[in-house]
Amino acid sequence: MSVVRGFNKDRWQYGGRVTLTSLIVATLTVVTSWLGVFESIELNLVDRFFQWRPLEPPDRRITLVTVDEADIEFLQKWPMSDRVLAEAIAHLKAYEPRAIGVDLYRNLAVEPGSAELQEIYRSTPYLIGIEKVVGNDIPPAPTLAHLGQIGFSDIVLDPDGKVRRHLMSIHRNEAMKNSLSVQLALLYLKAEGIAPEIVDSQTKTYRLGRAVLKPLSSHGGGYSNIDTGGYQMLLNFRGDRDQFTCISLTDVLENRFSGEFIHDRVVLIGAIAPSLNDIFHTPYNSKNTTFDNRLAMEGAIVHANATSQLLSAALDGRYLLLTVNQTQEKLWVFLWAAIGSVGSFVVLNSKFFKKKKIGIGRILLAEITVGNVGAIATSYWLFLNGWWLPGFTPAIALSAAVLAVAFDYTRQWKNLAFIDGLTQVANRRYFDEYLQQEWRRHASDRKSLSLILCDVDYFKHYNDTYGHLEGDRCLQQVAREIERAVRAGDFVARYGGEEFAVILGNTDAQTALGVADRIRTRVRSLALPHATSEIDEVVTLSCGVASSIPNGEGDPSHPIAIADRGLYEAKRQGRDCVSLGYPPVGDRCN
Repeated sequence: MSVVRGFNKDRWQYGGRVTLTSLIVATLTVVTSWLGVFESIELNLVDRFFQWRPLEPPDRRITLVTVDEADIEFLQKWPMSDRVLAEAIAHLKAYEPRAIGVDLYRNLAVEPGSAELQEIYRSTPYLIGIEKVVGNDIPPAPTLAHLGQIGFSDIVLDPDGKVRRHLMSIHRNEAMKNSLSVQLALLYLKAEGIAPEIVDSQTKTYRLGRAVLKPLSSHGGGYSNIDTGGYQMLLNFRGDRDQFTCISLTDVLENRFSGEFIHDRVVLIGAIAPSLNDIFHTPYNSKNTTFDNRLAMEGAIVHANATSQLLSAALDGRYLLLTVNQTQEKLWVFLWAAIGSVGSFVVLNSKFFKKKKIGIGRILLAEITVGNVGAIATSYWLFLNGWWLPGFTPAIALSAAVLAVAFDYTRQWKNLAFIDGLTQVANRRYFDEYLQQEWRRHASDRKSLSLILCDVDYFKHYNDTYGHLEGDRCLQQVAREIERAVRAGDFVARYGGEEFAVILGNTDAQTALGVADRIRTRVRSLALPHATSEIDEVVTLSCGVASSIPNGEGDPSHPIAIADRGLYEAKRQGRDCVSLGYPPVGDRCN
């Protein structure tokens, strides 16, 4: 029964250490992540998720009327005149689109044709113009502002200058303003009988058709503490301009397009000419010194992606990119730390590992590699299903947990290899290695090295009288008292049976004799009863001391032999005393 209890106790101790390791590692990782240390890495990782994701079908609900360099050359003027813009909108209206968005600032008249453009504005209730409301404001076209047909064009940038979020609405001058993409999506959905419905006013949760909209938190996903003013969501990009139908402005003006690309669609007019510099970094490109504009995304394409996100989510059930709350995200990190801890413990203690004698370095590398791939792959799978959870942070937690458990495992094995299981001081193997090391060091430095051998007097009588269990307890108490008696830096080991050894570096004979006598006195003061001792009624020690300056040709066993002679002399003189081994220069006995 005692064996079973001991096994259960050890198992619970192992489990407790693994659990504690998981908690500590996960807590440190969460705190580090909270401080923003991993933010840039997490953002780069989610960029890779966008790039790895399979390409989605183009959104046929949206058509882009683009203004590129060829169109500007055709117009021979920029900005285009109000008359040209009015003509283009009139051509589009003829095919009955559901909504028209003009992603061009028209707060000032550009003659000729201002009156014509104002008339187009007044006669097109499904036309939305733009304004800029954050930073340096740019007012909207006055007529459209009066009609309430305005959406802001502001695009939110992440700390690294990339677009990953969609600013949907914002309060300005005690009024709620919607973005251009929201205004266009609501116009399109209105024809489907779909309008936003409040699900939870406290959490600002809305239902829009088949979609449930939830605002992004400042620590959502891989963010650490972003500004989430207004109503922001992650922007689930569909892709670049190839994912939308595109018609050039010149083709619109000359009626070289099919009406099916306009009818019942959202039509967005915007500039994509590089010379106009309306470009943004997105997950599809890298912002660096070799930035390639061909991989950038124009503002009109960003608005098209934002509009497409709302339409496809509301009508098709296409997933929105959502994040979990802070508690769930912490549990996510704790889970991977636990996987690392338990996995490392199981592998390192498996029979396969011990049988194959695989190097612990290889085991750790394999565990960390597999674990990191698993953490990132799981995050990617969740991303494909509409959830952005950190991928790098849990990988770090797992790796740290693996290393922490491996450190504990190594420490345990070191204890098994070098620590005496009964007395918890160094064992004979460790003593031999340490003595050789100190012998070489002192030979090099030409300094004195001392050694003490201690023997429990009449210990066989003690075992015969009190039993081996009490004998073990006696040795444990003696070992503890020896450790308390020696100086910081002195080395204590169980030499064998009831014998203990102490190595004293940089110590002469006289000092070593003093330490040995202190050991003898402290053990005696324990007052452990020893009824069958032939010299006293309590447990006592005899000590032999050796001290010399090693030389390069000597043998580390030499001081052991000298200390053993000193111990023999102490016993000959009646025990419970200290004696200096050969060459004898004195002794100290009761």
